[in-house]
Amino acid sequence: MKSRWVGIVGLDGSAHVDSNKTKRFVLEVKAAKVDIKYIEYECQFCKGTHRHGSSGEFHNRTEHRSSHCQKNRKHKVEIIIDDATPRVYP
Repeated sequence: MKSRWVGIVGLDGSAHVDSNKTKRFVLEVKAAKVDIKYIEYECQFCKGTHRHGSSGEFHNRTEHRSSHCQKNRKHKVEIIIDDATPRVYP
């Protein structure tokens, strides 16, 4: 395991077992930005920015999504939107 992955859920060896008893990684990330259309976060695998739909919601929450990352598509993402997350209002 790479030292930079220690403490990062999903990359540090933690995993989620789904209803099919399949072990899948769950990557926990903080949202970089929320706007009327998207939630953005920095991907720990490719270092790129990934976007998922926000449904026009700006409140604090955790969104559970499938990854868009081309480097590792076999994981889920928990995107945390909290008080520190920048909001871009229309």
